[in-house]
Amino acid sequence: MEPLSDQDLVRLVSELPDVVIVVDVQGRVLWGNGAAERLFERTLGNSFGMSGLDLVHPEDLELVMLSLATIQNKEVGTPLEIRLTTPNGWRLMELVGAPVAWLEEGSVLLSLRDLTDRRRYELAHGRDDRFRALVQSAAVITMLVTRWSGGVLLWRVDPDAGPRSRGRGGPATGRAGHRQ
Repeated sequence: MEPLSDQDLVRLVSELPDVVIVVDVQGRVLWGNGAAERLFERTLGNSFGMSGLDLVHPEDLELVMLSLATIQNKEVGTPLEIRLTTPNGWRLMELVGAPVAWLEEGSVLLSLRDLTDRRRYELAHGRDDRFRALVQSAAVITMLVTRWSGGVLLWRVDPDAGPRSRGRGGPATGRAGHRQ
C-alpha cells in the first residue's frame, strides 16, 4: 500500500466520528469536519467566521476564554467539560485542544466528544461516583480493574514517583477505590 495522499488525509479527518473544529485566536470558526456539521446542523460555509463562543453556555464561557489563551503555551490542552448549544438543546461536551500556529497564529484545533447520553446513563444508574473517580485520576493512572461483589477497584500509579517506584501504586481515592 502506498502512503496516503493529502486528499485522502483530508477525507479521513472529515469523516472522523468525533467533532473536530479549528478556531482562531478570537474563537471564530475556521474549519469543521462532517461530525461538526451534523452536531450543529450547519454547513461549514454557513459557520465559517462565526464565533464559536456564541455556542458556549454562559456559565462555561470564562473557562473557555481562559483556556483559549493558556493553550498557546501547551502542546495539548487539558480536557474540559463544557456545555454547547445545538439545535437539539444543550449538550455536555468533552473538549481537548492543541495550538496550530502553523495554520494561523493563535488558532486552535479542537476535538469534541458528546458526553450527554453517557452522563445521563451514569446518573440514572447510580454510577456517577465511579465515573468521577475515574475522570479525576485519568491523567495519571494505569488501571487494574478488578470486580468483586462490592464494586470495582481502581489501582493508581503515580508517574512522577521516580524510576524505582514506576509501576507501583495503591488504591485510587474516592468511593470507587474502596471495598465495602
